[in-house]
Amino acid sequence: LLQRCTTVLTPLKRMNSMTHIYNRLIVVVGMLALLTSCQYNKIDPPQEPKPRPLWERTMTIQELKALYQSKPVQVVPDAVIVGQVISDDSEGNIYKSIYLQDETGGIEFKAGLVNSNLLYKRGSKIAIRCHGLTLGKYGGVVTLGKSSTEPKYENAYLPEQMTPRLVRCDNSRQPLVYRTLSIPTLSPEYTNTLIRLEGVQFVDSELGQTYADADNKTSVPAVERQIEDQQGNRVVLRSSSYALFAGRQIPEGSGNITAILGYFNGKPQLLISLESDINFTSPRFQTTK
Repeated sequence: LLQRCTTVLTPLKRMNSMTHIYNRLIVVVGMLALLTSCQYNKIDPPQEPKPRPLWERTMTIQELKALYQSKPVQVVPDAVIVGQVISDDSEGNIYKSIYLQDETGGIEFKAGLVNSNLLYKRGSKIAIRCHGLTLGKYGGVVTLGKSSTEPKYENAYLPEQMTPRLVRCDNSRQPLVYRTLSIPTLSPEYTNTLIRLEGVQFVDSELGQTYADADNKTSVPAVERQIEDQQGNRVVLRSSSYALFAGRQIPEGSGNITAILGYFNGKPQLLISLESDINFTSPRFQTTK
């Protein structure tokens, strides 16, 4: 009888031992799955693209813009431009466009990217292979984009996935190159280049106002504020109501502003990338006009 009991209990002991091992394995697997899940849900910061050799420039920005002749034109196959990025869309005042310049001029590239600053930082040098893209005018200014299906626009924004195939960036950020001008010396030849105005301020009637209309951005997408120099010359600062700083009050002092010079139907206007591009820390002045 004892021998029979032993014969029966031995498999049971083995079964209990196997069950214990199986249960421990389940616990270990569960812990591994939990750790894997935590890592899977972890949000990694965006990685900067690895530096890539730039394509060789085949024409200047000015030569590229000169291809436009009164109507939209597709760019020639071997066209490659190289320039410094002078825009930053991180504060939302610039949308889906990259502005770049070389020693001959500047151009707006309708890249179609949101948060393009993560890939193409201001101050870096980029090369754009322009074959298949379209030069068109808007407000009298030549821009680079894709062909448009809407008759009222001569070109359009690129699909987001298309831009990285046409752009190379060396990621070596250099000090921004800007031209110091005065309001009277603003000129269309400097369109879409980075300029600096010194000794300027917002006009008295603008004081207490915000950069744009953050509460009514749908109906008022952008707002223009007047800037003046000591002689009373004026120029417009145009800000998006979608910008992060749209609801903040404009500074009351005077100083300098670094901005992209734009033109719309022959009228000059300034476009800043960041709120810090305005440095009005000196006292206000009285105009002589």
